[in-house]
Amino acid sequence: MKKTLFGALLSISVITLTPIVVSADQTGDNLNTKNGSRTYIGESEATVPVQGTLGVDNTDPDSPIDEGDDAWINVTVPTQTYFYSAGKTANSKITSPKYTITNNSARPVNVSFNGLTEAESPVQSGGKKISTTTEQNNVVVNLNATGGVSATASTNIISNGKPVSSLTSLLGRLANNKGKDSLNGAENSGTNALTFDYSGNIGSNLDGVYSSNYSLGLTFSVPKDWN
Repeated sequence: MKKTLFGALLSISVITLTPIVVSADQTGDNLNTKNGSRTYIGESEATVPVQGTLGVDNTDPDSPIDEGDDAWINVTVPTQTYFYSAGKTANSKITSPKYTITNNSARPVNVSFNGLTEAESPVQSGGKKISTTTEQNNVVVNLNATGGVSATASTNIISNGKPVSSLTSLLGRLANNKGKDSLNGAENSGTNALTFDYSGNIGSNLDGVYSSNYSLGLTFSVPKDWN
């Protein structure tokens, strides 16, 4: 009986004297991720991992690029577009082929106009620029867009033969390369691209062939509402 009691008391003593180890860096969230953090308690030093990547893959949704950063931008646009009319008489229609703007990035992108500029010289040597048509000729050209997450159906870019000033409106919003507009959104095929063309009208008879080269400015921005 005495032996048994002594053994029990010894066991209790061992349990009581066992030290408890407390880690100084005992708190942390999302460790080893770009949103991770760790709190150090009772320590005078810390180490922070650093990963550098030159040429980060912005088609990968898990790339460590900050939300809204221009580094996400990866957009394919046409290198040349055209509009034309077959006739020079009143009510002749202006038309064009169809063109595509495609978002290749793992994040959505907004596409906006950034002005339409007419070149100094006409296309044909000795010819006449479209901007020299008269108000009576009333040459009108619109840019029409469809697709994407959303697109502006029609935007007037030339009025009375002259480029519209302050052309800075939104052309459209494109989903990411998987057709997603948000982290938890559904994949909708084709919403990462929009299609556009030109259309318009000649108001009255022209006295010859008019032709101009233009530069259509576009700006891209990455929304910060992915999460």
